[in-house]
Amino acid sequence: MNEECIISISHSNYLKKNAGTEKCMREIKKLLANNKIHYLQIFSFEKYSKLYKLSDMSNKIGINYDDKFLGIFSYNSLLGLIKKIEVQKNVKFIGIHINNVINHDLKLLKNFLMTIRLPIVVWLHDYSAICEDSPVLLKEPGESCNNFTKDKKICCKCKKYRKENKIYQFYKIIDERVDSVIAPSESVKNNILLRYNFWKNKIYIRSHLKLRKLKKRDKLSDPIKIAFIGGKYLHKGYREWKILLENFKNNPMYKFFYLGSSDIKDEKEINNIFVDVSLQGENAMKNAVRYNNIDVAFLWSKCQETYSYTYFEALCGGARIITYVNAGNIADRVRVEKSGIVFENIQELIYLMRNSTKFRDTLENLEDLYYSDYDINNSLDYIVPKGNCDISRIMTKKERCYMFLTVIYMMSNWIKRLRDKK
Repeated sequence: MNEECIISISHSNYLKKNAGTEKCMREIKKLLANNKIHYLQIFSFEKYSKLYKLSDMSNKIGINYDDKFLGIFSYNSLLGLIKKIEVQKNVKFIGIHINNVINHDLKLLKNFLMTIRLPIVVWLHDYSAICEDSPVLLKEPGESCNNFTKDKKICCKCKKYRKENKIYQFYKIIDERVDSVIAPSESVKNNILLRYNFWKNKIYIRSHLKLRKLKKRDKLSDPIKIAFIGGKYLHKGYREWKILLENFKNNPMYKFFYLGSSDIKDEKEINNIFVDVSLQGENAMKNAVRYNNIDVAFLWSKCQETYSYTYFEALCGGARIITYVNAGNIADRVRVEKSGIVFENIQELIYLMRNSTKFRDTLENLEDLYYSDYDINNSLDYIVPKGNCDISRIMTKKERCYMFLTVIYMMSNWIKRLRDKK
């Protein structure tokens, strides 16, 4: 009897990248493996990738089977490769997960999906289904436009605006194959339906994680420890973080930290804690928050977060959350769980922090702080379609592996890993 396999489509190698989409994919892959379902990933290449200097990568894709990288292949020979894997691995392909289609040739992808005719699950990790060029709906500089309806009056003012909205047409064409759409939060469900109303009867909310309270933590530290967590991006609130530092870097009531892998050697007032989940494991950030006794996590996303693993990592580490009113699911959860404070702007936060006693009292009057842990959502509901495709009946081209590009890609990843370890 053949074992089952799901095809997963995304914009990056989930075995190498450590953003939220890739983290979710690794969790789903592990969940499927526990249920004896294999995972074949198809990923595209970023347009600024060094590989583009060697070759046109628009019609090329990377392939992972479970935890093994198989190489870089031609899109036109994808069906041939799948046929070969079906025979060699003795598997039956039952469905497709679309995590992201950024940098994919949508025409080639559409032809593949409509030929193989397997049921599709669409994951809403971001808002790339609304804007191809800015998956977090950003306008310059680092501000969210919140243009969920794709209003042309708003879009035409953006430097990233393109008249053709190919991605919307892509999802509309393949909708006949879509079984379910997975939203990680209520906010992303409501926002996406403003544009994709034809998904209203097939969209489901599925949180990635389930929290478990472990131990009540002590009161806030003295001085209060405040940390910026993650990458130094404008849309993650790094500009506002710098403003905060300028106002309080010499204030003895506060101690500032950075938890992440970005270089901040120029910021002497910061206690730099290196955290990289690819090197230290999936629980690295949660553990760093806990071990450094971080009191407050500065999660000032300027975009509508669809979920935010960082929120859960900070919360499980025992930290309060400071966030921005437009931070999507972060702001929503803070309001519901009373796990922090939501601010209208950075000046409002600065005003409160100037009175350190009031700031401390406000934080301590929230719900009790706990060190917590999280479990992966192990439900298979809506994520395991049961389709069937007789690939042997489909005319296919022989699979073509670009060996030179594959070797270059593997070497570049190896070199990057060595650099990260240093």
